[in-house]
Amino acid sequence: MSEAPPPRPSVPPVAELALKLTALPEFGFRLGWLGDFTTRLGSERLAEALDELCTEALTGAPKAREAIVAAAVFLATRHNSPLLDELRELARTHAWLGLDRLVRVGPEVDDPELELPIPRYAERDLSLGERRSMARRPTRLQIEKLLLDPDTLVLEQLLRCPGLTEVDVLSIATNRSRRGGAFEPLVASARWIVRPRVRHSIVQNPRVPHALALPLVSTLLREDLLVVERTTTVNPVLRLVATELLERLPPLGDISNANEDSPLHH
Repeated sequence: MSEAPPPRPSVPPVAELALKLTALPEFGFRLGWLGDFTTRLGSERLAEALDELCTEALTGAPKAREAIVAAAVFLATRHNSPLLDELRELARTHAWLGLDRLVRVGPEVDDPELELPIPRYAERDLSLGERRSMARRPTRLQIEKLLLDPDTLVLEQLLRCPGLTEVDVLSIATNRSRRGGAFEPLVASARWIVRPRVRHSIVQNPRVPHALALPLVSTLLREDLLVVERTTTVNPVLRLVATELLERLPPLGDISNANEDSPLHH
């Protein structure tokens, strides 16, 4: 009877995360894979992998830098999930500081009842269904009005519009008149959240809920972290995380310029 082959060496969690995530071409697939990873291996294995990924990303490793964007968005879009409480407890128990910077509790912004008025699209008021339909393929003039629509379903549809530009999206990210929940479709937008300027603008906006903005801080480029650290209107916990990340970054000369040139970062 032939001997059984030796067991294959297990892949370290962080290596599996970075390799598998960056091998998937679509950002949405990466988020789905992270969900499957969590289901298969549990929150403790995910926590360990995320902490190691944060450490690796700080070295400027290209795959880790790219993978951490998906990890951050995965956590931000699940901010109401019990998973986040489990990860916080694991970060505290094991002193996993990288993970802590992704899930740390902080003060939430006040969310007043005031809301943006519905723009005047036509001579009569348009229903929610009509405004969502318009957002599918709007004219440039309609886009200008849709950018001010307060309804998250309209915004979600608009973010998929082929004619939308990054400048348009930045106007959404920097809008300080929206209620906090209105930013959730933007954070969940696979098309736009991969862009560094969009993530930076979300973190800088004091109207964005802490739970949405915090994980994105670990994805920011050095120059953006410096701006966050110095901006007094930014949530103090986000500023502290930016400071911690800057203290741990290697000197500029130690990082190849290619490390910040991932295609997902443009």
